[in-house]
Amino acid sequence: MGTRDNGDPKNKYDQLKYNIQLKLDNLPKRDYAPALEELCQLLGIKRPMLYTIRNYKLGEKGAVNSDRLLVIANFFNCTVDELINRPTPSPAQATKKAS
Repeated sequence: MGTRDNGDPKNKYDQLKYNIQLKLDNLPKRDYAPALEELCQLLGIKRPMLYTIRNYKLGEKGAVNSDRLLVIANFFNCTVDELINRPTPSPAQATKKAS
């Protein structure tokens, strides 16, 4: 399953706070738009808000509440933990924390 981006998809997703866009991009193309609509209905929000949620960047103050994260996780049949994008520490950072 590919992404809609011709560049390196890893970089695109690494800067996002949540893996919602990654999950959407991994859907078959025909399911993408219906998934957006269904998520909006399930969450009780309009599409611009869903756009904002799925494009929150790491370090931004905006956050999705736990109830909504649970609904999104159930929709994608994954855990809430899988939706949260945590940056992987560099080997130097990992060593520093272990000390």
